[in-house]
Amino acid sequence: MIGCGSRTRAAITVALFAVLSTIALAPGVAADERGTAAEAQAMVAQAIEIFDTEGAEKTFAEINAQGAAFHAKDLYVFVVKPDGVTVAHAGDPKFVGTNVAGLKDADGKAFGKEIVNEATPEGAWVNYNWHNYANGKVEAKSSWVVRHGGYIFGVGIYRPAEDAADRGTAAEAQAMVARAIEIFDTAGAEKTFAEIDAQDLAFRDRDLYVFVIGPDGRIVAHAGDVKRVGIDLRDVRDHNERPYGLMILHEASPDGVWVDYDRLDYLSNEVLPKSSWVVRHRGYIFGVGIYKA
Repeated sequence: MIGCGSRTRAAITVALFAVLSTIALAPGVAADERGTAAEAQAMVAQAIEIFDTEGAEKTFAEINAQGAAFHAKDLYVFVVKPDGVTVAHAGDPKFVGTNVAGLKDADGKAFGKEIVNEATPEGAWVNYNWHNYANGKVEAKSSWVVRHGGYIFGVGIYRPAEDAADRGTAAEAQAMVARAIEIFDTAGAEKTFAEIDAQDLAFRDRDLYVFVIGPDGRIVAHAGDVKRVGIDLRDVRDHNERPYGLMILHEASPDGVWVDYDRLDYLSNEVLPKSSWVVRHRGYIFGVGIYKA
Protein backbone atom coordinates (compact mmCIF):
# COMPACT_ATOMS: atom_id res chain seq x y z
CA MET A 1 0.00 0.00 0.00
CA ILE A 2 1.29 3.46 -0.87
CA GLY A 3 1.87 5.73 2.11
CA CYS A 4 0.44 9.22 2.44
CA GLY A 5 2.22 12.16 4.07
CA SER A 6 0.31 14.57 6.28
CA ARG A 7 0.55 17.41 3.76
CA THR A 8 -0.75 15.23 0.94
CA ARG A 9 -3.59 13.93 3.10
CA ALA A 10 -4.45 17.47 4.13
CA ALA A 11 -4.54 18.59 0.51
CA ILE A 12 -6.91 15.78 -0.38
CA THR A 13 -9.11 16.61 2.61
CA VAL A 14 -9.36 20.25 1.47
CA ALA A 15 -10.18 19.16 -2.08
CA LEU A 16 -12.83 16.78 -0.83
CA PHE A 17 -14.39 19.46 1.32
CA ALA A 18 -14.58 21.76 -1.71
CA VAL A 19 -16.35 19.08 -3.72
CA LEU A 20 -18.67 17.91 -0.96
CA SER A 21 -19.44 21.20 0.77
CA THR A 22 -22.59 21.60 -1.27
CA ILE A 23 -23.71 17.97 -0.78
CA ALA A 24 -25.70 16.88 2.28
CA LEU A 25 -24.44 13.62 3.74
CA ALA A 26 -26.38 10.45 3.03
CA PRO A 27 -27.86 9.57 6.47
CA GLY A 28 -31.35 11.07 6.73
CA VAL A 29 -31.22 12.48 3.21
CA ALA A 30 -34.49 13.68 1.75
CA ALA A 31 -35.76 11.53 -1.10
CA ASP A 32 -35.89 14.51 -3.47
CA GLU A 33 -32.34 15.74 -2.68
CA ARG A 34 -30.51 14.30 -5.63
CA GLY A 35 -26.90 14.40 -6.75
CA THR A 36 -26.04 15.89 -10.11
CA ALA A 37 -23.97 14.58 -13.00
CA ALA A 38 -21.20 17.03 -12.15
CA GLU A 39 -21.14 15.89 -8.51
CA ALA A 40 -20.98 12.24 -9.60
CA GLN A 41 -18.04 12.93 -11.89
CA ALA A 42 -16.28 14.91 -9.15
CA MET A 43 -16.79 12.10 -6.64
CA VAL A 44 -15.26 9.55 -9.02
CA ALA A 45 -12.30 11.86 -9.64
CA GLN A 46 -11.71 12.30 -5.90
CA ALA A 47 -11.99 8.56 -5.26
CA ILE A 48 -9.34 7.96 -7.92
CA GLU A 49 -7.12 10.66 -6.40
CA ILE A 50 -7.31 9.01 -2.98
CA PHE A 51 -6.70 5.59 -4.56
CA ASP A 52 -3.55 6.91 -6.27
CA THR A 53 -2.32 8.45 -3.00
CA GLU A 54 -3.28 5.91 -0.36
CA GLY A 55 -3.49 2.69 -2.35
CA ALA A 56 -6.23 0.18 -3.00
CA GLU A 57 -6.53 -1.50 0.40
CA LYS A 58 -7.12 1.64 2.47
CA THR A 59 -9.30 3.34 -0.17
CA PHE A 60 -11.58 0.34 -0.61
CA ALA A 61 -11.92 -0.04 3.16
CA GLU A 62 -13.01 3.60 3.45
CA ILE A 63 -15.47 3.16 0.59
CA ASN A 64 -17.00 0.09 2.23
CA ALA A 65 -17.21 2.01 5.52
CA GLN A 66 -19.39 4.52 3.64
CA GLY A 67 -17.07 7.42 4.45
CA ALA A 68 -18.38 10.91 3.64
CA ALA A 69 -15.97 11.19 0.71
CA PHE A 70 -17.65 8.21 -0.95
CA HIS A 71 -21.36 8.43 0.05
CA ALA A 72 -23.31 11.69 0.01
CA LYS A 73 -26.97 12.41 -0.76
CA ASP A 74 -27.97 9.61 -3.18
CA LEU A 75 -24.44 9.41 -4.63
CA TYR A 76 -22.08 6.60 -3.73
CA VAL A 77 -18.85 5.16 -5.13
CA PHE A 78 -18.55 1.59 -6.34
CA VAL A 79 -15.42 -0.12 -7.66
CA VAL A 80 -15.20 -3.30 -9.74
CA LYS A 81 -12.35 -5.24 -11.29
CA PRO A 82 -12.12 -5.68 -15.08
CA ASP A 83 -13.69 -9.12 -14.67
CA GLY A 84 -16.71 -7.49 -13.03
CA VAL A 85 -16.09 -8.54 -9.41
CA THR A 86 -17.05 -5.79 -6.94
CA VAL A 87 -14.25 -4.82 -4.56
CA ALA A 88 -15.86 -1.79 -2.91
CA HIS A 89 -19.38 -0.38 -2.64
CA ALA A 90 -20.36 2.64 -0.53
CA GLY A 91 -24.09 2.18 -1.21
CA ASP A 92 -24.29 -1.40 0.09
CA PRO A 93 -21.06 -3.15 1.15
CA LYS A 94 -22.86 -6.51 0.89
CA PHE A 95 -22.26 -6.24 -2.87
CA VAL A 96 -18.53 -6.72 -2.33
CA GLY A 97 -17.53 -10.01 -3.93
CA THR A 98 -20.46 -10.13 -6.34
CA ASN A 99 -19.87 -9.99 -10.09
CA VAL A 100 -21.70 -7.13 -11.80
CA ALA A 101 -21.37 -8.87 -15.17
CA GLY A 102 -24.38 -10.97 -14.26
CA LEU A 103 -26.59 -8.10 -13.12
CA LYS A 104 -29.70 -7.09 -15.06
CA ASP A 105 -32.06 -4.24 -14.30
CA ALA A 106 -35.87 -4.32 -13.97
CA ASP A 107 -36.21 -4.27 -17.76
CA GLY A 108 -33.77 -7.14 -18.27
CA LYS A 109 -30.94 -4.92 -19.46
CA ALA A 110 -27.50 -6.44 -18.74
CA PHE A 111 -26.15 -3.16 -17.41
CA GLY A 112 -23.36 -4.82 -15.46
CA LYS A 113 -21.75 -6.08 -18.63
CA GLU A 114 -22.19 -2.61 -20.12
CA ILE A 115 -20.37 -1.03 -17.18
CA VAL A 116 -17.44 -3.40 -17.68
CA ASN A 117 -17.41 -3.02 -21.47
CA GLU A 118 -18.09 0.71 -21.78
CA ALA A 119 -15.87 2.12 -19.02
CA THR A 120 -12.87 4.04 -20.40
CA PRO A 121 -10.02 6.09 -18.91
CA GLU A 122 -11.89 9.20 -20.10
CA GLY A 123 -15.16 8.07 -18.50
CA ALA A 124 -18.54 7.06 -19.93
CA TRP A 125 -22.20 7.13 -18.89
CA VAL A 126 -24.16 3.87 -18.60
CA ASN A 127 -27.96 3.98 -18.29
CA TYR A 128 -30.16 1.46 -16.45
CA ASN A 129 -32.75 1.10 -13.67
CA TRP A 130 -31.64 0.51 -10.08
CA HIS A 131 -32.72 0.51 -6.45
CA ASN A 132 -32.49 3.96 -4.83
CA TYR A 133 -31.25 3.41 -1.27
CA ALA A 134 -32.62 6.82 -0.20
CA ASN A 135 -36.28 6.09 -0.96
CA GLY A 136 -36.47 2.34 -1.60
CA LYS A 137 -37.74 2.77 -5.18
CA VAL A 138 -36.42 1.40 -8.47
CA GLU A 139 -35.57 4.43 -10.63
CA ALA A 140 -33.84 5.32 -13.87
CA LYS A 141 -30.14 5.77 -13.27
CA SER A 142 -27.01 6.88 -15.13
CA SER A 143 -23.58 5.89 -13.80
CA TRP A 144 -20.33 7.65 -14.65
CA VAL A 145 -17.67 4.92 -14.89
CA VAL A 146 -13.93 5.41 -15.29
CA ARG A 147 -11.30 2.71 -15.91
CA HIS A 148 -8.20 3.46 -13.84
CA GLY A 149 -5.33 1.56 -12.23
CA GLY A 150 -6.74 -1.84 -13.08
CA TYR A 151 -10.20 -1.07 -11.68
CA ILE A 152 -13.45 0.58 -12.75
CA PHE A 153 -14.64 3.42 -10.49
CA GLY A 154 -18.27 4.52 -10.71
CA VAL A 155 -20.88 6.86 -9.24
CA GLY A 156 -24.47 7.03 -10.43
CA ILE A 157 -27.22 9.64 -10.47
CA TYR A 158 -30.90 8.79 -10.19
CA ARG A 159 -33.23 10.23 -12.82
CA PRO A 160 -36.90 10.19 -11.75
CA ALA A 161 -39.53 10.64 -14.45
CA GLU A 162 -40.25 14.21 -13.43
CA ASP A 163 -36.62 15.15 -14.07
CA ALA A 164 -37.02 14.35 -17.77
CA ALA A 165 -38.53 17.79 -18.28
CA ASP A 166 -35.33 19.43 -17.04
CA ARG A 167 -33.85 19.79 -20.51
CA GLY A 168 -31.63 22.36 -22.13
CA THR A 169 -33.24 25.16 -24.08
CA ALA A 170 -32.51 26.60 -27.52
CA ALA A 171 -31.02 29.72 -25.92
CA GLU A 172 -28.75 27.61 -23.70
CA ALA A 173 -27.57 25.57 -26.69
CA GLN A 174 -26.70 28.71 -28.64
CA ALA A 175 -24.91 30.17 -25.61
CA MET A 176 -22.90 26.96 -25.15
CA VAL A 177 -21.78 27.04 -28.80
CA ALA A 178 -20.78 30.69 -28.44
CA ARG A 179 -18.84 29.87 -25.28
CA ALA A 180 -17.05 26.93 -26.95
CA ILE A 181 -16.01 29.18 -29.83
CA GLU A 182 -14.78 31.84 -27.40
CA ILE A 183 -12.65 29.27 -25.55
CA PHE A 184 -11.40 27.90 -28.89
CA ASP A 185 -10.29 31.39 -29.97
CA THR A 186 -8.56 31.99 -26.64
CA ALA A 187 -7.07 28.62 -25.70
CA GLY A 188 -6.59 27.09 -29.14
CA ALA A 189 -7.89 23.93 -30.78
CA GLU A 190 -5.84 21.28 -28.95
CA LYS A 191 -6.69 22.39 -25.42
CA THR A 192 -10.34 23.14 -26.22
CA PHE A 193 -10.97 19.80 -27.90
CA ALA A 194 -9.29 17.94 -25.03
CA GLU A 195 -11.57 19.68 -22.52
CA ILE A 196 -14.63 18.93 -24.66
CA ASP A 197 -13.72 15.23 -24.82
CA ALA A 198 -13.17 15.25 -21.05
CA GLN A 199 -16.78 16.48 -20.67
CA ASP A 200 -15.73 19.67 -18.92
CA LEU A 201 -18.71 21.47 -17.37
CA ALA A 202 -18.35 24.29 -19.90
CA PHE A 203 -19.18 21.82 -22.65
CA ARG A 204 -21.75 19.49 -21.06
CA ASP A 205 -24.79 20.34 -18.96
CA ARG A 206 -27.83 18.08 -18.50
CA ASP A 207 -28.72 16.91 -22.03
CA LEU A 208 -26.65 19.62 -23.73
CA TYR A 209 -23.18 18.82 -25.06
CA VAL A 210 -20.75 20.34 -27.55
CA PHE A 211 -19.54 18.52 -30.65
CA VAL A 212 -16.99 19.80 -33.18
CA ILE A 213 -16.47 18.74 -36.79
CA GLY A 214 -13.17 19.25 -38.57
CA PRO A 215 -12.51 20.55 -42.08
CA ASP A 216 -12.49 16.98 -43.42
CA GLY A 217 -16.01 16.29 -42.15
CA ARG A 218 -14.91 14.10 -39.25
CA ILE A 219 -15.78 14.64 -35.59
CA VAL A 220 -12.77 16.02 -33.72
CA ALA A 221 -14.36 16.52 -30.27
CA HIS A 222 -17.54 15.27 -28.62
CA ALA A 223 -18.65 15.95 -25.04
CA GLY A 224 -21.55 13.51 -25.29
CA ASP A 225 -19.57 10.43 -26.33
CA VAL A 226 -15.82 10.64 -26.93
CA LYS A 227 -15.99 7.36 -28.85
CA ARG A 228 -17.61 9.28 -31.71
CA VAL A 229 -14.39 11.21 -32.35
CA GLY A 230 -13.10 10.27 -35.79
CA ILE A 231 -16.50 9.42 -37.29
CA ASP A 232 -17.09 10.83 -40.79
CA LEU A 233 -20.33 12.83 -40.68
CA ARG A 234 -20.93 12.13 -44.35
CA ASP A 235 -21.72 8.54 -43.38
CA VAL A 236 -24.03 9.35 -40.45
CA ARG A 237 -27.80 8.87 -40.62
CA ASP A 238 -30.46 9.09 -37.96
CA HIS A 239 -33.06 6.55 -36.81
CA ASN A 240 -35.18 7.35 -39.86
CA GLU A 241 -32.23 7.10 -42.28
CA ARG A 242 -32.09 10.88 -42.64
CA PRO A 243 -28.51 11.89 -43.63
CA TYR A 244 -28.26 14.50 -40.93
CA GLY A 245 -24.46 14.46 -41.02
CA LEU A 246 -24.50 15.78 -44.57
CA MET A 247 -27.18 18.28 -43.57
CA ILE A 248 -24.93 19.66 -40.84
CA LEU A 249 -21.94 19.84 -43.18
CA HIS A 250 -23.89 21.59 -45.94
CA GLU A 251 -26.06 23.93 -43.87
CA ALA A 252 -23.77 25.14 -41.10
CA SER A 253 -22.95 28.83 -41.50
CA PRO A 254 -20.99 31.52 -39.64
CA ASP A 255 -24.29 32.95 -38.42
CA GLY A 256 -25.57 29.59 -37.19
CA VAL A 257 -28.50 27.40 -38.27
CA TRP A 258 -30.75 24.73 -36.74
CA VAL A 259 -30.64 21.18 -38.17
CA ASP A 260 -33.42 18.70 -37.29
CA TYR A 261 -33.00 14.93 -36.92
CA ASP A 262 -33.44 12.07 -34.41
CA ARG A 263 -30.68 11.11 -31.99
CA LEU A 264 -29.99 8.96 -28.94
CA ASP A 265 -30.39 10.86 -25.67
CA TYR A 266 -27.48 9.69 -23.49
CA LEU A 267 -29.41 10.40 -20.28
CA SER A 268 -32.69 8.63 -21.08
CA ASN A 269 -31.19 6.11 -23.54
CA GLU A 270 -34.09 6.87 -25.92
CA VAL A 271 -34.08 8.03 -29.54
CA LEU A 272 -35.71 11.46 -29.52
CA PRO A 273 -36.35 14.31 -32.00
CA LYS A 274 -33.44 16.73 -31.85
CA SER A 275 -32.42 20.11 -33.24
CA SER A 276 -28.78 21.12 -33.27
CA TRP A 277 -27.48 24.67 -33.47
CA VAL A 278 -24.38 24.51 -35.71
CA VAL A 279 -21.95 27.33 -36.41
CA ARG A 280 -19.11 27.31 -38.95
CA HIS A 281 -16.02 29.00 -37.50
CA ARG A 282 -12.38 29.04 -38.62
CA GLY A 283 -12.61 25.80 -40.56
CA TYR A 284 -14.60 23.89 -37.94
CA ILE A 285 -18.28 23.37 -37.20
CA PHE A 286 -19.34 23.78 -33.56
CA GLY A 287 -22.69 22.37 -32.49
CA VAL A 288 -24.99 21.79 -29.54
CA GLY A 289 -28.38 20.07 -29.81
CA ILE A 290 -31.61 20.18 -27.82
CA TYR A 291 -33.84 17.17 -27.35
CA LYS A 292 -37.56 17.67 -27.91
CA ALA A 293 -39.11 14.98 -25.72
